[in-house]
Amino acid sequence: MNWETLPEKWPEYLDEAVHIINSRILPSVRFSPNELLLGAVVNTRRTLIAEATSVLPQQDVAVQAAYVAQQQLNGYNAFVSHALKHGLDTFDRRMLKKEGKEVIFWKGDLVQVYRSDFDYTFKTIKKIIPEWSRPYRVVERDVNSYTLETTGGQFIEEKQFAARRLWEFKPRLGTKLALEQQEIIRWREEDERNA
Repeated sequence: MNWETLPEKWPEYLDEAVHIINSRILPSVRFSPNELLLGAVVNTRRTLIAEATSVLPQQDVAVQAAYVAQQQLNGYNAFVSHALKHGLDTFDRRMLKKEGKEVIFWKGDLVQVYRSDFDYTFKTIKKIIPEWSRPYRVVERDVNSYTLETTGGQFIEEKQFAARRLWEFKPRLGTKLALEQQEIIRWREEDERNA
């Protein structure tokens, strides 16, 4: 099989490819997707057809269910351990390489919200609606999400906004909004000095 014949013949190999993907043992988990998802228990003897087609004793069913539940817990634990060991550092490195630094907004900062709901749409309204909202103020931070309010002090209907959807808003010098922002920054700096 080569790249020239692949588009014409891939349906013939689809079942085989799915079987291979579902049956291979994932190195980070030490189980295959079939074993975790369908409860195919490993390290046990194969059931004889005569036993499988007859009525199973209740005790055998309970043992099988407990064994499958433990196997799924072991798989979940392995996934989490692998993610903690490899995932977070890699993710942080990628984000810092892409963005340059972690962006944190403080209470009172002016931000704009990106309209991500129109990213993958072909509606014509997307052409005339601005991608960025009017300026809002940060009320509080919760890990990587922010609660916002209007510059008039009213909370936004949507409870929290992800940091990746926010952008710092810099008002034009000399405007009322710029003067208010300078006052908030001055209060924040005084609080930091006093703390």
